Amino acid sequence: MKKTSLVFLFFIAGISISCTDVVTVDVPEAASRLVVEASLDWEFETNGNNQTIRVSQSTPYFTENLYEPVTTAQVKVINEETQEEFVFTHADNGYYFNDTFNPIIDNSYRLEVNNEEHSYRSTETLVEGTKIIEITQSKEEGFDDEIIEINIVFDDKENVENYYLLKCKNQEMGFYNFITISDEYFDGNTISVFYELLEDQDTGVEPFEAGDVAEVELYGISKAYYDYLTLLINQSEASGNPFAAIPAELKGNIVNENPAAEPAFGYFRLTQVDKTTFTIQ
Repeated sequence: MKKTSLVFLFFIAGISISCTDVVTVDVPEAASRLVVEASLDWEFETNGNNQTIRVSQSTPYFTENLYEPVTTAQVKVINEETQEEFVFTHADNGYYFNDTFNPIIDNSYRLEVNNEEHSYRSTETLVEGTKIIEITQSKEEGFDDEIIEINIVFDDKENVENYYLLKCKNQEMGFYNFITISDEYFDGNTISVFYELLEDQDTGVEPFEAGDVAEVELYGISKAYYDYLTLLINQSEASGNPFAAIPAELKGNIVNENPAAEPAFGYFRLTQVDKTTFTIQ
């Protein structure tokens, strides 16, 4: 099996702007829309029974509250092959839980969310993932040979279109970096992804050092979710760049059954995921 290497370099750029005059601008407020965060992830070595879906309402940009929890929605997921129904019960702050979910690879599932007078639907297939073979560290594979990068290695299944989401972070950091991967050019190979952090004094990001713990998650995802995430990442990276292209509209896959009404924000995904940590030496 061939080995293919991919390199990803991460840093966060900050821009400082100062002015002496205060300008008041009337900002129009869009109508509030339902937000559904339905990521059903089946971790390797577990039964995948415990799942969570978050439901909220969008809020104006300058509002202190980032979201308004929805506590009275009816939420369920249906396996379209077996017709099993999994009802999600509200627990707290817009989070709905189910502890009997039965994940089956390649089965199609339908999400149904009913809130007030609106009904929302989405259908997605549970995508098979792959396990991480090994994680190593080096200084020779990245862009800067004086700092440490980690190398995440996994096998790609041959003769199948595979798409992956790789999430990495230093455990001390509060956020993950998202990397989308397609096997279009390395079908059936062993894939090595290099993840490197560069120092940024504005954001506090620093290169890996001995004793740091890297958290790594590898998801098998659908082509549609790959396209959605890739667009989202590209728009996020272009944020603040005055020369960037005009962002395309980012559409999730959760539709309102009333064609005249707005769809929900968010995405319904079903994935298989391998999670691990690696301690820098």
